Amino acid sequence: MSDFPEKSSPRYFEKPGFRWVTGVAGAVLLGLGAALLVLPSDVGWARVAVCAPLGVLGANAIHCALKATEPWIAKVGPLP
Repeated sequence: MSDFPEKSSPRYFEKPGFRWVTGVAGAVLLGLGAALLVLPSDVGWARVAVCAPLGVLGANAIHCALKATEPWIAKVGPLP
């Protein structure tokens, strides 16, 4: 028997492929939130209500991709 502990595999959000996909999706969400905020609209509060969550989710996804932590968007669960 070996004295070395067995190395466990990295969690799914620590893998490079997932981090790249999360970072790109976060950039798209952040860019979409910023772009929609600039568009003219008659209802200003509705525009902010839609853009704020998109921007926050996008920024969180980018941050989590850089830090190798689980993003909020991944905690939604299996979608139909």
